[in-house]
Amino acid sequence: RMAGGPLSCWYAGDVHDRPPLSEYMVGCDIAAGTGGDQSSNSVNSVLDRRTGEQVAEYVTMHDEPKKFARSSVALCHFFYGAYLAWEHNGAVGKSFAMEILDLQYGNIYRGPRGDHLRPKSITRKPGWWNTPEALGEALDALMSGWEQGKVVCRNRLVPSEARQYVWKDGKPVHDRTINTDDESNKGKSHGDRVVAMALAYVGLRDRPYGGSGKPK
Repeated sequence: RMAGGPLSCWYAGDVHDRPPLSEYMVGCDIAAGTGGDQSSNSVNSVLDRRTGEQVAEYVTMHDEPKKFARSSVALCHFFYGAYLAWEHNGAVGKSFAMEILDLQYGNIYRGPRGDHLRPKSITRKPGWWNTPEALGEALDALMSGWEQGKVVCRNRLVPSEARQYVWKDGKPVHDRTINTDDESNKGKSHGDRVVAMALAYVGLRDRPYGGSGKPK
């Protein structure tokens, strides 16, 4: 335990600080991990599948994608083999995904690659593929989940980051990328926490809890 550590937890742990026995979802927003003024955070957000409650969040600016992948798998193991969803797009997402597959962690989200117009019957690829339509759907679902009490946010920064997204031409855009000419300001926040939580909720919706007996 340390003040200001990268992992925040919101649960009553046992004598070893282990979380309650349940099923969990981990959503990942991945950054380059350079740690500079224009860097964004890499974030893991952990949801309890039964309750929709956020139980943990890991935030770092200094883990390159492969190191962050190893930390993410360790976090998944800590949460009893959690279901892992991450953004696969770009070189950063590809590097993260390759490390996940090299580690042979199998409890992962697989989604159709490409835009929302592609047939859903195509082969599902490891990870979540970010398009304006997919991001809009994920953020809309998270907001609806909050309103309906299906998901509970513990970190107050998440709703704050959610309010930084605006809809422009029918697509979600982070307001700091359109409302400032200061390049250093653009790099400081990209809604990393809210995207990670949205992806955890993507996983929860992909594998919803049945509500009786063992999780289905």
